[in-house]
Amino acid sequence: MDATTQTHYREKGFIVVKNIVPLDHIHDLYQIVTDVLNKHCPELPDFSKHEAWSDPLFNQAMLRFRTEKPQEFGFLFDTVQTSTALWRLATERKICEIAAELMYERESALSVTDLLLRMDAPSDMRNKLEWHQDSSYFRQNDRGENGCVCSMTMRDLTMDLGPLEILPGSHSVGRIEVASTGKNDVVTSEQYHVPLDYVQRFTPEHVMMSAGDAIFFNFDLIHRSGFNTSNFFRFTAIARYHRMLANDFKAGRLVYRHRASGALVTS
Repeated sequence: MDATTQTHYREKGFIVVKNIVPLDHIHDLYQIVTDVLNKHCPELPDFSKHEAWSDPLFNQAMLRFRTEKPQEFGFLFDTVQTSTALWRLATERKICEIAAELMYERESALSVTDLLLRMDAPSDMRNKLEWHQDSSYFRQNDRGENGCVCSMTMRDLTMDLGPLEILPGSHSVGRIEVASTGKNDVVTSEQYHVPLDYVQRFTPEHVMMSAGDAIFFNFDLIHRSGFNTSNFFRFTAIARYHRMLANDFKAGRLVYRHRASGALVTS
């Protein structure tokens, strides 16, 4: 990574890296999403043979499934989060190397946590996050510079898909102490809103990316979800990296908890 890129990250709190996410990994993740969809809806066609994430029929089927069978859609969502396909993205060597370099750390000294494939449905407000910092949600490190978020789009973005919005330079204010203002249930995302007076100090910017691109940003960077006004889902893979040798790192464990009721039964 050259000095100009490092300087941009230090000053603006983010960088966008083009063509860093292997397209075959993106396809593998699409494959597992369609496989789980077909597990729950065997009457549907095999969408793995369709035009990937941007296929209209696949998106229509996903939206109908989410609307008509919300609990089973939740099972699909949870299943994908622990798939090796998603973890393969987060542990891709080149991606980890960039996260490490941005934090002046060696790759083997990184912790990766809170992997997620966001599935933002058209016109959904329940899970749209308003202006916030990831350091409010994830407290592995006290200092935002010791954490790095990597957000990877699964398809080419357009404005109607609601791309990520960021406030360049806002990481300079440090972590802002805020209380939760939203519900934390199975359908509504918890919210840690940044006060408006902080937001008004900076100029917002939409992050437009293509499949294979990724944005890396400081844990204290203020950002929010875009609003999806299209007829398609916005699929975004997210991984969070931490300097586990830093003095402010808090050790923890990953605990798998299965859903005890309403499990899918197949013959």
